[in-house]
Amino acid sequence: MTTVTILRPPLLVPTWSDSGPLTPPIGPAYLAGMLGECGHKVRIIDGIGENPSQVTSLFDNKVLAIGLRGEEIVDRIEPDTDIIGVSCMFSQDWPEIHRLIKLVGKRFPDIPIVAGGEHITAVREFTLKSTPDVDICVLGEGEETFVDLLNAMESGSSLETIPGLLLRKNKEVCFTGNRTRIRAIDDIPWPSWDLIPIENYLDNRLGF
Repeated sequence: MTTVTILRPPLLVPTWSDSGPLTPPIGPAYLAGMLGECGHKVRIIDGIGENPSQVTSLFDNKVLAIGLRGEEIVDRIEPDTDIIGVSCMFSQDWPEIHRLIKLVGKRFPDIPIVAGGEHITAVREFTLKSTPDVDICVLGEGEETFVDLLNAMESGSSLETIPGLLLRKNKEVCFTGNRTRIRAIDDIPWPSWDLIPIENYLDNRLGF
């Protein structure tokens, strides 16, 4: 059994925006559901859900960070975790996520960091080349890919045989090929909402 900690960073929005998509993290929740069903222990640190009313001004008051800052998220990571996953869905969030990953790498230099999400999939090579602390990029839909990744790490088998990854190899990047999209979507386990502070969303009427 592998212990996985999934991080959801704060949301960045321009100061002139009157709202942001403050919704429960369905992607990490689905991933946690899949990993849990396969026998792994999963924790989610939801940087938005933990404190959706916390707002921090960034970049000369041009941007607002909603939720926990990177330092607060890192403080919540338990040291017994085996692997850390970071999700970046929107490119506007990347500056803060990049900072968060650097903080995680400094605090936990021996724990592999896996990045996923739409932004990571779109700029996969840039992610690895610009962020030395990221070890692996999971591309596209991550539920099956992440399970295969953990199984390979547990067994010591090659990660290069798992489609849907971008790896580091001999100081170069190695793309393992595209993975077929999940067809049997009804077989995906229900999201692990029990790992999310869902009441903080419901009580503040956040979500769709």
